[in-house]
Amino acid sequence: MKKRFLLPLIALFIAGFANAQNCIQITRAIFSNPSNDGQTWQLDYSYLTDGNKSLQVYIYCDGNLVASSDCLKYPGGPGSAQMTGVACSGGLSKLKAVFVRWTGNCGAARCGDDIVVPGDVPLGVQFESVTAAITGGKLQVNWRTGSEENNKEFVVEGSADGQVWTALGKLESKGIDGNSAQPLDYSLLLSLPASFAAIGLGGLLLLTVTRSRWMKAFMILAIVIAAGACAKNEQVLEGKNQTAFVRIAQYDKDGAVSYSKVVKVIQE
Repeated sequence: MKKRFLLPLIALFIAGFANAQNCIQITRAIFSNPSNDGQTWQLDYSYLTDGNKSLQVYIYCDGNLVASSDCLKYPGGPGSAQMTGVACSGGLSKLKAVFVRWTGNCGAARCGDDIVVPGDVPLGVQFESVTAAITGGKLQVNWRTGSEENNKEFVVEGSADGQVWTALGKLESKGIDGNSAQPLDYSLLLSLPASFAAIGLGGLLLLTVTRSRWMKAFMILAIVIAAGACAKNEQVLEGKNQTAFVRIAQYDKDGAVSYSKVVKVIQE
């Protein structure tokens, strides 16, 4: 195979593999005891998916399976669900939820590792509120956490359609060594055009080391398309009659990531 065909095929393979591994993301999972009897529990969880993915949930009490879900097929976008009436007399420390994710229909092919959430350790940082508004040509994002544990940083992500996300900016945790039992408030002011400027940078750098004129033409075309998508995203985020979305990605010190709910950007 000629070298000039190698790079496009590698790019297509990587893109296809990434899409195949784009699993349902469990962004929040927490047990509660609404009846206050210490025996009957409820699991609330939030998720994010690009569609065509399935999920099964298993709940264990002291190592024994006490509840399970049917095959849950979720449409694209964010959402939330719950499992009620879970019997466990051992308390939170005995509970465990296991989220089994599938690339398509349940039983077909696993999508990533199972997510295990102990009952007394909520998944990720607990977000109490997230707001986003465009004012004066800038994007103002505010959020509050109810508690933080082993937190490293937050990355603000923006999207024009709620499915394809771009990192816009980040802030480190205000908690002492990434931990806080008290609410903490965060605010980030972003200049939108600058946030999307890096989309075509990698291609421009590769142009300087590519000798083939055919390959240079191909890469220039790819950069132009990326720039057009960038401009489109900026117009959506800044247009008064358009809707954009923002979410907060929270990264633990061990590299694990969880997400806040997705919010619409308000034009002020």
